[in-house]
Amino acid sequence: MNISNLERVFFAIILILCILNQSCQTGLKEINITTLTPEKTIESWGDSIYLRRTHSLHSDNSGLIIVDYSGHRLLKLNREFELEKIIGKNGKGPGEMINPAFLVFQSSKYYVLDRGNKRVNIYRPDGSYEKMVRLMGEVNVLGKFSVDQDENIYISSNTEDYLFSKFNSLGERILTFGRPDPQTPSYLPKYTNISHLLYDDTEKVIAIKISEPAIEVYSINGQLLDRYDLSNSLVFQAVQAHLKSAYQSHPGPGLMYIPIFRDALLHNGKLFLLYNDMGEFKGESQIHSNKILILDIDNGMKESAIINLKIEGDEEEATYFTAFCIQEVPQKSLIAFEQVSGKLYCFPY
Repeated sequence: MNISNLERVFFAIILILCILNQSCQTGLKEINITTLTPEKTIESWGDSIYLRRTHSLHSDNSGLIIVDYSGHRLLKLNREFELEKIIGKNGKGPGEMINPAFLVFQSSKYYVLDRGNKRVNIYRPDGSYEKMVRLMGEVNVLGKFSVDQDENIYISSNTEDYLFSKFNSLGERILTFGRPDPQTPSYLPKYTNISHLLYDDTEKVIAIKISEPAIEVYSINGQLLDRYDLSNSLVFQAVQAHLKSAYQSHPGPGLMYIPIFRDALLHNGKLFLLYNDMGEFKGESQIHSNKILILDIDNGMKESAIINLKIEGDEEEATYFTAFCIQEVPQKSLIAFEQVSGKLYCFPY
């Protein structure tokens, strides 16, 4: 091959790389990005009730419920975010809880994942305690759980043989389903194979992998219906590279799992995912979480929009939103909790 041919090959490669790069940039620009700023901020109720950590918020026509992980209780607020009632307290007895993690509202009842007691507590709409369902055997309480209309509970199991368990209202395990994916990135330890589980009105269970950009859809009988691989999405390239470096540098169970997805919500046929990203703060690359990716479920989980939650000071310090919900009344708002400040933010949406 002469010099002229070498030059042609070189420029051909450069042209291909430019086309690929332009294609990637175009793909990112096609996603509509909306920046929201808060109209209301709540730090405490009175002089004694503060939020330090929460992974779950729930909104309905009556107001808002905050799952107070560190306070071992639920805080029930009215539409004006005034505290109406405290539900539960620290303990192992009926209606008590230790580190409540997630809440599901189903069949006019509140189901609360009581992480410390490895059970689900069930409360009536007025906050009174009804009963508990103890989760026996191999279950993983790090991810969101779901409840169907027949009061069956779906939760991650994270074993070598199956990923999820289905319990009936008596606490009996009636089904195991989901098989570990052989295509899971090799750098991820097995114990990170946890999912957020959401139940939709079409009797499907949507499993969002916490530490890898992948979504699986199952029937309530455990049949795998669809799988969506989001690993090639530009949205997750930076955090995937960080995950790979972190796990390869510190292999084994000594490293706490690093989530990609912190929270997930089904709303009006869309899947909302609060995810970790990488950013530059004070000259260092750090994980932060202030963006929500919206996927169109009926259009093959197509990335349709990104919501950027912007608060004061987030250019200098990394922000860590850990939970969110959408409130429809008295006006449509997105409510989110930020862990560093310990504040609840209300964004017009």
